[in-house]
Amino acid sequence: PTTAYRVINNSDDTDYNKVASLSTEEISLEEISVGDYIVVLPGSRIPTDGVLIAHEGRNEQITNSTTTTNKKNTSNGRRIYVDESALSGEPFPVAKAKDDALFGGCVNQNSLFCMKVTATGNNTMIARIVRLIEDAQTNKAPIESYADLVASYFVPTVLSISFSTFLSWMIMGYYYYYVEGMQRDSSSISNVFFHAIMCAISVMVVACPCALGLATPTAVMVGTGVGAANGLLIKGGAVLEEAHAVDTVVFDKTGTLTTGKAVLGDLVDLTGGKDDIHIGRPASLGSMTATKDNNTVLWLASCAEAGSEHPLAQAIVNYGRNTWGNDVICAKDGVIVSDYHVSPGEGVECKVQKEGWGSHWVRVGKKNWVDEGNI
Repeated sequence: PTTAYRVINNSDDTDYNKVASLSTEEISLEEISVGDYIVVLPGSRIPTDGVLIAHEGRNEQITNSTTTTNKKNTSNGRRIYVDESALSGEPFPVAKAKDDALFGGCVNQNSLFCMKVTATGNNTMIARIVRLIEDAQTNKAPIESYADLVASYFVPTVLSISFSTFLSWMIMGYYYYYVEGMQRDSSSISNVFFHAIMCAISVMVVACPCALGLATPTAVMVGTGVGAANGLLIKGGAVLEEAHAVDTVVFDKTGTLTTGKAVLGDLVDLTGGKDDIHIGRPASLGSMTATKDNNTVLWLASCAEAGSEHPLAQAIVNYGRNTWGNDVICAKDGVIVSDYHVSPGEGVECKVQKEGWGSHWVRVGKKNWVDEGNI
């Protein structure tokens, strides 16, 4: 990002929990100072490093084992999700609570939040990574030092041979035209000089001494640069040089091997013979070709997850959108989703109702928690 929204008139009496009510001004990144309070919009990149102060989410009911309370501005039991794949390669957005560290360049998912700046400019995490790449491109690999040593002898040798070639052809041309008594004119002298120069240049081009000194550092610079562009950080030319000896590669996270975005891989109907949930379902799901199909299960899960910010919830909703369109809850068919609850660390619950289909409670989350609901 090139700009950020800084909180103005902040004081000890400022209620940062009401993020949407904070007065802000748009400033350039160069104007951000340590200690400033910055408001980050949903879907935007975090402008610099800091810590999470407060955030707002959707109007949801947050439930736990003892109480149920309505909250909009929440810092307890709720999390925001930040895509840190650019830094870590982590496939899922990382959940952040109050006072957790935030890094510039990462992407805020769906929450409006306020952060306090802890580092700017060259002190940020992304700046340190850039310096790592720059150091990797400038540090010499062992083979590069050896190539420089050889080039220190090879280049003067090639230049000497090239100069000797030039002198040899000039001397032979002089002997041919002057000693042997051939025709002497300006064009003849020019022809001798031109032929001698071409022979000298040919020697340098064929020997190509510059390639020996430039090939290795160019390969290191291009290799580390291309690697960084693809998310692979190479710490110096020495590491790149030793890569040929690698016989085992160990990956520490699935994001290294995947696209870094959760997707729904398969659907399994575990409704246990509850055929009544398939009868009278929304027409948008299509006609029934069997006693039941997976569209009903996917529809119910999408109804529950449509209001969630969790990355796995987004995978379910996106699958539903790809199956029957953007209206995943089938609101145009008269479907109403109400009594939405979030149980932190467990899952989500809601009530789905439609005329002619009835009313059902839906839970999506951990198996033990879902079984406790007896839904």
